[in-house]
Amino acid sequence: MKILFITSNRLGDAILSTGILDALGQRNAQVELTVACGAIPAPLFREWPGLQELIILKRKPFLGHWFSLWEKVVRDSWDIVVDVRGSAIAYCVRAKQRFIWRSTTTLNHRVEQLAAMAGVNPVPYPRIYFAKERIQKLKPYFEDGRPMIALAPTANWIGKEWPHEYFLKLIGDITKEGGILPKARVAVFSAPQERSRIKDFLAQIPSEQLIDCAGNFELLDIGAFFSQCRLFIGNDSGLMHLAAATGIPTFGLFGPSLDQHYAPYGYKTGYVRTPESYEILKKRQQAGEQGSLMTNLTVESVLEALEQFWRRVSE
Repeated sequence: MKILFITSNRLGDAILSTGILDALGQRNAQVELTVACGAIPAPLFREWPGLQELIILKRKPFLGHWFSLWEKVVRDSWDIVVDVRGSAIAYCVRAKQRFIWRSTTTLNHRVEQLAAMAGVNPVPYPRIYFAKERIQKLKPYFEDGRPMIALAPTANWIGKEWPHEYFLKLIGDITKEGGILPKARVAVFSAPQERSRIKDFLAQIPSEQLIDCAGNFELLDIGAFFSQCRLFIGNDSGLMHLAAATGIPTFGLFGPSLDQHYAPYGYKTGYVRTPESYEILKKRQQAGEQGSLMTNLTVESVLEALEQFWRRVSE
């Protein structure tokens, strides 16, 4: 079964598309998989079962990247072509089945929209695959037996970032005696280019509690690390979706993004959002407001929602 899977340049969107890829692969024995995507999410697929080729789409003038992709795949006959980018490529190759993304006005979650596009039922959760050796490599971080919280205080846009001082207060509340994870250590993650924004934040976490992973791990190692944590907390970001795909309890913080489409999606996921709607926050952004648009999401309201979430996933 030869499958061509064309997915996003963006990390979060690529992760959300992995559920349908996994479902199609499990339906068919002896899959020969070719994945085409952007450079950032490409490492997600390096250890995917049946992967034959990973094609990184590098933007070229006059849509030349699509022509380059076509040249690489046109000689093959495909059993299934899935294109979550909605390009013309799927129509320009030989294929028995084609599943092509088309924009929709539905308020369903993006994962559910993709499942409907590919005719996959029940809706599959996003997931990632990585070698067991990656977990073995990370064992020293977990040797003391204390629970580990994965924290992602950054996002691809500062407007989506909950204030760092709020994160610090929340960490104190949940790791103190009587908190949901007393004496837990905190592993902080970010993209390499975001690390400079959290230098002061990292400096304020006690050294005996902090595991500084910000910008220091490759993507599949981050996924392996997440899979060993007790809890993930973070802004709406690709790392939030990566945590959910590993199956750990994942709690997202939302403001100027659509939680209806992009809330974490998985076995044990939850989120809380600002009192203001996405539409109101976007208008504030368009009016030129700088900095975080999530300051009205209080620590108290996040802690209350997180404790309710924790009771639910811990049952």
